[in-house]
Amino acid sequence: MSEYIFYYDETEHSREINQKTINAANYYDNFITAIVGWETGRNKEIEEEYLAFENKYSYRMSSGELKSSSIKQKELRNGFASMNRHNVDFLRDFLMIIEKVSLYFCVMSKFEYVVHQLLLDYHSSWAFNANAMKYSIIKILNVYKPQDVIDCIYNHPERLIITLEDFFFRKIEENKANLPLKERENKAMYDALVMLEDVSPISTLQWEYRLPFHGFQLYLKEKGIKKYSLLIDKEGGNHNTFNAAVSEGIQNVTEEDSKDYFGIRMADMIVGLIGKLMKSLCTALTPLPSNGVHKTILSPAWFALTEEQLKLYKQLHRVINIHDYCWNK
Repeated sequence: MSEYIFYYDETEHSREINQKTINAANYYDNFITAIVGWETGRNKEIEEEYLAFENKYSYRMSSGELKSSSIKQKELRNGFASMNRHNVDFLRDFLMIIEKVSLYFCVMSKFEYVVHQLLLDYHSSWAFNANAMKYSIIKILNVYKPQDVIDCIYNHPERLIITLEDFFFRKIEENKANLPLKERENKAMYDALVMLEDVSPISTLQWEYRLPFHGFQLYLKEKGIKKYSLLIDKEGGNHNTFNAAVSEGIQNVTEEDSKDYFGIRMADMIVGLIGKLMKSLCTALTPLPSNGVHKTILSPAWFALTEEQLKLYKQLHRVINIHDYCWNK
């Protein structure tokens, strides 16, 4: 039976979800984790190739490490279309290596966590899809970020339900200005209002670290991997990530310094790329304040691609959707 070695890193991590966190200028809703790995027998091969990649781009290093921070958020403001040729070449070379290893990643909405706490006792039945309803509420809060609702979540939880109901009623009325576009959203809010008639305030907002590792367990099971080790980028404080991995039954997990393990740096690179692309998409698709109700679409600048930029999208598509394919990836 083959033995694997995996490396973990994360991005857009909010140690505590509070009003200050969500209202911060650099706030992004999704918490993203990534794990890369391979059979231990291939370790030397992968290490030599990755260190050669790092050596080629050594001038991009910071504090002796090549990290995802070498790609700036503004360089992805229109996705790959706004990247210069040098950065396109850099990511092409990196993804060529990622195409040769196993990849698992998890994207968690911070608003999702809040809503799940709010609707903790609601479960699906033959007549009611609780998960679909939770998704609708999460999406609406993510899109509109109503400040009165956010304020109640963190400062006045005893008024949260009535404030959320008031927001839905206001939004339903606003949407009537363009009902063909917003008819489904309005129905989702009407359904949510029925559910909210019997909901209790949130009890806790401490961040939950276990879900990414639960997904990783499903990934391992689907791939039939039973012998493995997992190295996590060392963090300060209470070792919450490490403890969450152990509590989910992850075997042979240790915390290590990214300077000593190229696999952690590789995980940092891929999770940083995924995070920055998703953050740019979020910014581009956030509705601007206006006097009407309009559809929000990507600007034409996202599609003004050179042949090399288009190839990079296709390469990322192979990494995410084709290579190392499995349901729980």
